[in-house]
Amino acid sequence: MSHTSPTASAPSGGPAQVVGGRLGPVEAVRTVLRKTFMWSGRARRSEFWWWTLFASAVYLTAIAVELRLDPTGDSVVITGVAWAALLLPTLAVTVRRLHDRSFSAWWLLLNLLPFGVLVVLVLCAFDSWAGPNQYGPDPKGRPSPARPATAAGGPAGPR
Repeated sequence: MSHTSPTASAPSGGPAQVVGGRLGPVEAVRTVLRKTFMWSGRARRSEFWWWTLFASAVYLTAIAVELRLDPTGDSVVITGVAWAALLLPTLAVTVRRLHDRSFSAWWLLLNLLPFGVLVVLVLCAFDSWAGPNQYGPDPKGRPSPARPATAAGGPAGPR
């Protein structure tokens, strides 16, 4: 069994992308911040969940600081700034994560419904389909799954 390196250089000469392994927390947060304005492509589960943990920690810290400075809870300056700073990267990584699961970004509109956030989180929790999809290549570098054979023994689908 051959062992391949978990990282490979990006074709554009950019930063190394993890292929076949998980992103660590620091690399995941860096990737999300670097791709804040990238609404196409795909995001791995580790990228999405490490960002979600980081963003939650930042937001909860902002709430704690604000309550410490103003125990009445009347001020929302710090939490408002934190929310605004986290909004675009969070939306972008969620769109890319939905793309990885072969869902359109329109599924984000579920967040406007009661319990819709939970539905989006569940959609983001499952592993992606192997191989490329309409949103880009598989971030894990997996090839497309083989098509099932027909009764005649040939590949299924049009030729």
